[in-house]
Amino acid sequence: MSSSRLESWRQHVRHARRYLLRHPTQTLLSGAGIAFSLLLLTLTQASRRGTYEAVLREFEGLGQNSALLYIHETERLPPRFFAGLQDLSQNHQWRTLPIFEQSLTANAAGAAVQTRALYADPDFAAVFKPHLLGGRLLRAEDSYINRALIGDSLAARLGVTLERPHVKLGDQWFQVCGISDGLQVGGSQIHQFLNISEAALATRPLEGLLQGNLPLKFVLIRTKTQAQLAEIPGRFARFLDENRLGHLRYDLRLPLKQHALAARSQALLLAHGGLVGAVCLVLSCLGILISYQLQLRYRQEEFGTLIALGASPAYLGRRLFWEVLLLVAGSGLLGISLGLLLGPAIAWLSQAALSTDPRDILTAVAVLAGVAAVTAVPPAVSARRFDPIQLMRYHR
Repeated sequence: MSSSRLESWRQHVRHARRYLLRHPTQTLLSGAGIAFSLLLLTLTQASRRGTYEAVLREFEGLGQNSALLYIHETERLPPRFFAGLQDLSQNHQWRTLPIFEQSLTANAAGAAVQTRALYADPDFAAVFKPHLLGGRLLRAEDSYINRALIGDSLAARLGVTLERPHVKLGDQWFQVCGISDGLQVGGSQIHQFLNISEAALATRPLEGLLQGNLPLKFVLIRTKTQAQLAEIPGRFARFLDENRLGHLRYDLRLPLKQHALAARSQALLLAHGGLVGAVCLVLSCLGILISYQLQLRYRQEEFGTLIALGASPAYLGRRLFWEVLLLVAGSGLLGISLGLLLGPAIAWLSQAALSTDPRDILTAVAVLAGVAAVTAVPPAVSARRFDPIQLMRYHR
């Protein structure tokens, strides 16, 4: 690149900056639309990625090698069910986790509340991972004493806190060791059945649960490999027939097709982000183009003066090109910067899922480059078509 060409560019940038600073109202009005559009695009991209990451966390669910068996029976199942289920698990290298549910009255030195209590093996916390608002998870030693994990909604209704941790479930008192607002890793197929925020959870050894005359509600089945998932429906149906339990009403929930759902969610979110980007691009371009089409009319006296001083229409075109380019670049970068700065504050205030990624910033910069290319060229081309003689008349 020759030094004369570089110096010419610098001169055009200086002229463009001087003009924009001399007309602050016009500059602000023209640049506000671009800044707002890029601000909106940056926040939308952050929202799209944050939502996608939240969807991925939600889809982690039961894991790739797991299934959830929902039991519709209200009566206690016979011992042969659990013995046969244990044999089935050992024969096929599965892992099963029964979860019992009981409707009862909860009390904590106040008004009684009708609620649910979940009783599970101590491995429940490792499998379902309740998300704690306070306190700690149930431990293996807690399965031998009356300690429980309670949902935040139920805790609020009962007035239970970690400072006042005692709650009566049915006819037994429990010490609350933790308060949870949901399942940290649990797909929609878990949340559909286990609303832990409205329940109390206690762990017991399986032998004690079987002797407690409690109805079984769920069985979590983990297979050694993903390929074994396809075998669960047939093998479980044969197991019921062999143990004379064919009348048992159940609903077998195989894992969500996480990859397909994640891919579809990503496609939808990308389409949403692309639509917002296109709208931002169109609005920004229209605003700048309309503004500079008007300027081409009321700045003809200025252009006539420049022509009288020896400037050519090509020079006017280059000058307008750099004006628009500088305006678009400055306003767009300001909008992107505001989006990056305001994103965390908006996420904190609204509890929205926002996540910034370098790829999204590059997307916003690409949109900005597209706006610059689309808006800087037309005014420059129009200026090159000016009739110098007509402009000289305006100079008079």
